[in-house]
Amino acid sequence: MRKIFFLFILASISYIANSQPYTFSNTTDYSIPDNDPYANDGFIHGAESKITVSGIPPTSEIDYVTVNINHTYDSDLTLYLVYYDHRINLSSNNGSSGNNYTNTKFQNSAATLITSGSAPFTGTFRPEVLLPVFGDPDYVFNPNGEWTLNVCDGAGSDVGTILDWTIVFKQPTCPTVDYTDQVAFTMACDATDDLLEVTDLATSHGSPYPCLYFEFHTDATGVATNNTVAIYEDGASLYSGTVNNNERLTIYTTGPFMSPSSTYTVDVANPDGTTNWLIFDGNGAIHSQGTVTNSSQTGLGACSPNGSGTWSGSGLSAAYDDGSAVFDPALVGAGTYPITYTWDNQGAGLFACSGSATHNVTVTNSYSAAWTAPAAMCQNAASVNL
Repeated sequence: MRKIFFLFILASISYIANSQPYTFSNTTDYSIPDNDPYANDGFIHGAESKITVSGIPPTSEIDYVTVNINHTYDSDLTLYLVYYDHRINLSSNNGSSGNNYTNTKFQNSAATLITSGSAPFTGTFRPEVLLPVFGDPDYVFNPNGEWTLNVCDGAGSDVGTILDWTIVFKQPTCPTVDYTDQVAFTMACDATDDLLEVTDLATSHGSPYPCLYFEFHTDATGVATNNTVAIYEDGASLYSGTVNNNERLTIYTTGPFMSPSSTYTVDVANPDGTTNWLIFDGNGAIHSQGTVTNSSQTGLGACSPNGSGTWSGSGLSAAYDDGSAVFDPALVGAGTYPITYTWDNQGAGLFACSGSATHNVTVTNSYSAAWTAPAAMCQNAASVNL
């Protein structure tokens, strides 16, 4: 049964990865209002500097953010990175009475936390809340869209200005793909078949392959309950639901995954507004996209995922291209059998990833047989039929 997830591990693993930057900046000055701390009340607080990101692969993730801010009392300030309903605290009330953030670079891999730095924070620091990593449950989204640096002053008397900031993206690190089974890879020789599955639970940083992402983005008009979407696999329903007004919803499977031999389509209805839809691959390729306005459309975006996944090893009675396989102990008997899942996302250039995961499946035999002769027997003088 394919599982669907939507947004509002004894194994040897290998993978291949590369990097490519995409840079966006805003150099306009924005005055920071004095004593205007952030509050979740629907109003804008502090200064906002916006950057529209466009034209990058939809699986790209943030490499780092660099800011330049003038302010006469740094500990008054809280710096947020905002993307739709995601608000990430970069730095809050740090720097004591020092001045400014000067060429301050926020990067997850930095050795020094921003809380351990001092004004003007020149250098590279780890933010208080880590930057989004594609494939983490809370951060599976297409980064093309509007990003905001929101700087709030939480005390009186001192003022400042956002001078400029830059956000740099890269393709996601290749995932470490792994699979699970139902019996911890140990079973008796007369046990029932064991289901092997590549899943999100066994995979870290990104998606196993093959995998598709279905994104739906509505505007703020109309009745939210009318904004319906559905996903089909070879005509059979996989998912149906509604999208709230002004919401960006991403839907994907958590395993087993999409089959390259199947065709996937979407239905989109928005009778009193607009819904933009996008189908993209785990390797960053866009398969199809479009817009539905004041109408209902079916059978959109017919496509199949890129990527391949193959199984190898003794004891497999079935192997499927969606990341699942069946191990039958009766085929091999007692012993230890390495089972390998090998994958390739068939990505282009620097977005190409491949790897494998291997587990040893142990089949035990708890039975033994013994026979006692009814009388003395001489060598070559009798025979026994069992």
